[in-house]
Amino acid sequence: MRSRSFPIDGGSIEFFYRGCDCEIILKDSKSSETLTVERGSSSSYMRVLWNLKSLSSKSVFVEVVDRGSDLDLKSFVVIPENTYEGELLFLEYSSQGIFVFGESELGELYESDSLRPRYHFTPVSGWLNDPNGLAHWQGYYHMFYQYNPFKPVWGTMHWGHAISKDLVHWKHMPIFLHRDDVECDEDESGAFSGSAYPDGNRLAVMYTKHWDPRFHRDKIAQSQYVVVTHDGINHEPVGSHAVIEPGEESLPNDFRDPKIFKEEDGLWGAVVGGSLDNKGRVILYRSKDLKNWSFSSVLYTCDENWARMVECPELLKLDGKHVLLISLVHYVEEIATYHAFHMVGRITDDTFEPDIVEKSDFGDDFYAAQTFIDDSGRRILIAWTKAYSDHDRTINRKWAGIQTIPRQLSLNEKGRLRMEPVPEIAALRTAVTPDIELRETTLGDAQLTAKLPSDSFEMEMSCSIDHPEDAIEIIIGSEDKKGEYISIGLNSERRLFIEVSVKEASDCSYHETLPLSDDVRSIDLRIFFDRSIVEVFADDYTISGTRKFRFGNMKRHLAVLGHPGVFIESLSVWEMSSIWKKGRQQSDWHQRV
Repeated sequence: MRSRSFPIDGGSIEFFYRGCDCEIILKDSKSSETLTVERGSSSSYMRVLWNLKSLSSKSVFVEVVDRGSDLDLKSFVVIPENTYEGELLFLEYSSQGIFVFGESELGELYESDSLRPRYHFTPVSGWLNDPNGLAHWQGYYHMFYQYNPFKPVWGTMHWGHAISKDLVHWKHMPIFLHRDDVECDEDESGAFSGSAYPDGNRLAVMYTKHWDPRFHRDKIAQSQYVVVTHDGINHEPVGSHAVIEPGEESLPNDFRDPKIFKEEDGLWGAVVGGSLDNKGRVILYRSKDLKNWSFSSVLYTCDENWARMVECPELLKLDGKHVLLISLVHYVEEIATYHAFHMVGRITDDTFEPDIVEKSDFGDDFYAAQTFIDDSGRRILIAWTKAYSDHDRTINRKWAGIQTIPRQLSLNEKGRLRMEPVPEIAALRTAVTPDIELRETTLGDAQLTAKLPSDSFEMEMSCSIDHPEDAIEIIIGSEDKKGEYISIGLNSERRLFIEVSVKEASDCSYHETLPLSDDVRSIDLRIFFDRSIVEVFADDYTISGTRKFRFGNMKRHLAVLGHPGVFIESLSVWEMSSIWKKGRQQSDWHQRV
């Protein structure tokens, strides 16, 4: 079996394979001469990297010989010499053939998948979760992320990587951190979450190396490592072993997700999530040189009724206040639940003392948030939208995982955290003039209805209410609620909500925030709807709700209902364009789908 021909300009090819008797061969298109070959037998995924620097300006193809009829070929990527400016090519192998498609075809490929968002970041294939190593460095926004290249389910973790010039349009990059060699794919050892910090011409990266205790009882389960990179592609370790190992301050199996930073005196700092005595905790460490770290304090400890483990902690300063971001793992009858919180407060003697504690998102699909400071001084956050309880839909589609749109952070006059979508996202509106626009309308017994321009759109609505018990509801989909729909609004108890109703019962949910105070008589909503995800912002961006869903066949219909005391000052809807390029030149995308 062979692929179509494609050009190479030097660079490299990376892929993973397993199989009992196989050959993966790169051949010259003109002469069919073998240029390089991988022959082998492996029961676990083996990483292969072909250096193609001597093969510039050639047309080649890939041939596969699978004598054992069990070859599994994953994450096959052709990497150009100029990785930042050139286009990656992706090869997918199956019993139907070897399909080749480039980054310029991703928009067309994604369009064919009704669950694939158009303007939220997703992986080409495989599993994505926590954003890692967010940074604005050397003119690019960098988003690393937890990545399983083998299957669209959580498993052995690597670090995926993408870059952007504008925080909106992303370009895929080669895998940055790989797992260590393991003997079987049931071994879930890998490169867990971490962070990055720009330090001149280098990027310092700290991450958790995880050794699966089922297979590596002689190793510490979780320790922190540091690497530095000068190009975002290659990296070198700082020291030959872990720079931070768990001491008496945490259990070794729950010691992960370091967030690295620099203090005003030039010292390096890092907070790490931990657990002890069934209480989640945030642990602070310091270093002068990135290599030698010392324990400073337990910065914060959760009540055991709140969380048994802290993941993805981050300590930051915002508008003169300290802010602590935490993602919490709590167990109810040994069933894990996951929620993200933020706290605004102060630090006294290396102990964080909160004044405000709030759930970061009322939709329950927001987790593992991380921030960075860009070159203009903005503090920007991206989070992962948690996985479904089952993966049948996305397994069939070969991908899983969605990141939120970037949000700019600030504190309001009361010290509450604001998360406002970055203004760059407005560039995705397909027109300056809204597709739907409504002004100064009083809601009564009849509902307002309109046909939506797309299943990817942005909506802004401002309204006032006469009485505290007045309610308003926005329905997307089936306006009579007899089919699939998303419902967003403010109920008579003054609680914002997102209600999801689809065919699968597991996707039906109802989420609420704490009630708004009675003196709030105006509501501003901003909604980003993108095929299988919705992000809702309200109360001057101090409230947000994120929810994923899986419509079978959603109607493109909008309905607005409310009590007679609700007055709509303005309502605008814009169709949103894809962040991925569209094209079909020499692409196998249509065969792949």
